[in-house]
Amino acid sequence: MIKKLAIAAAALLMLTGCSKSEFAMTSTPAVTEITAVNADTDSAASGAMTVGEGQCVVISANIDKGEMNIMFKDHTGNIELSEAIKDQSLNSYPLPAGEYDVTATVTEKASGSITVLIMDESAFDPQNFDLESAVEAAGSLS
Repeated sequence: MIKKLAIAAAALLMLTGCSKSEFAMTSTPAVTEITAVNADTDSAASGAMTVGEGQCVVISANIDKGEMNIMFKDHTGNIELSEAIKDQSLNSYPLPAGEYDVTATVTEKASGSITVLIMDESAFDPQNFDLESAVEAAGSLS
């Protein structure tokens, strides 16, 4: 899935050239994928995700340039997570169980991708993490 996304992003870059700006977000309750190609500052998209008991939010980033902010708000509007994401990174964040509005915002013109997924805290092992398998286990975006 991630390989297909990377190939699609590369093809999109070749078709659009360097001057165009693209920003897309696909979201399910367990997996959100964000893709940016020269995305302009303040480009934003949102979706919804659900965190269960004993689960955490995992953010895997592959940002070639720029920066994006990922924000989780609960149903009352309280911000439970607001994280600036850049470069290549893999982090987990414990959040209370519940439904969240998830927003991705470009804070500095960006190109790259971010995958946000919900998974059991006990299953997250950063040393042996396989993004493709984790996305498959969480449920596909199709």
